[in-house]
Amino acid sequence: MTLRIGVLGLFRPRRLIVKAGRIRAGAEPLAAPQVELSIENSAVVCQAGTRRMAVPAVSAEDGVRLEIPGRIERAYAGAVTISAAGEELMAVVELPLETAVASAVAAEAPQAPEEALKAQAVVARSYYTATAARHGNFDFCDTTHCQFVRETPPAESAAMRAAMATRGLVLRYEERPFGAMFFRSCGGRTLTAEDVKLDPSQYPYFAVECPGCRSNPSRWEARVTRLEAARLPSENARLHLGRKYGWNRIASSDFGRSEDGDHVILRGVGEGHGLGLCQRGAAAMARSGKGYAAILAHYFPHSTLSGWRSR
Repeated sequence: MTLRIGVLGLFRPRRLIVKAGRIRAGAEPLAAPQVELSIENSAVVCQAGTRRMAVPAVSAEDGVRLEIPGRIERAYAGAVTISAAGEELMAVVELPLETAVASAVAAEAPQAPEEALKAQAVVARSYYTATAARHGNFDFCDTTHCQFVRETPPAESAAMRAAMATRGLVLRYEERPFGAMFFRSCGGRTLTAEDVKLDPSQYPYFAVECPGCRSNPSRWEARVTRLEAARLPSENARLHLGRKYGWNRIASSDFGRSEDGDHVILRGVGEGHGLGLCQRGAAAMARSGKGYAAILAHYFPHSTLSGWRSR
């Protein structure tokens, strides 16, 4: 299985430097190991040495590096295609499933213990294989809208080892794979899908105790309008307020509230939506000697762990 992941879209790039062993401008192979792309009048303009040409797209393979000048540079193991999306450049990387899983693990849980990384790999794979494509021009993006991805980790990395050690394993509920979810930390107990007004039909996300977070939860406080407070707790409303005020404003869906004139004070615990795998709790379980299968069984009750088969 190969996934098409849109990368660097958060930066809305209008210029990109592409470095690779093999680069094509449209159908034409280029001798240059590096080209600079820009967007002009909704078209991709490729500068290769002294040559400058407008092309529908530029593609590259053999260990591609993409650089937004002065901002960021990332390396990808798969083939990359860059085309125009309005007045921006759209870069799409094609990655084998297990490489995509390792990339998500490396970005989402870089410091976790080995067994927690394996649990994260199964969750990432379950999400990728059971979730329909979420974008029109590619399957998934590299932000937390889908799964956070930075770049392809080395073959000897802990993230790649975790992906390979759990290769092909996904979570199932009532015999069907489901797009498992995860979050950073909770207040000592995870939430259900109904708690945050999400559809429970694919998997209801049974609430479970989380000893790793209960003794010392992350705490936050926010002041919102009465109208905003009336829409909470709802994951969609929380994300809307995150886009409006910043992602740490309403850090989780686990909070109490008190009146403050025309506003409401929210005092909460945890970070994230509270559904599924608690990364902080999983790390604590791993440090206590629990294996990845036990971690997954704890955070996803009534699920089973088995091989994935293409639909």
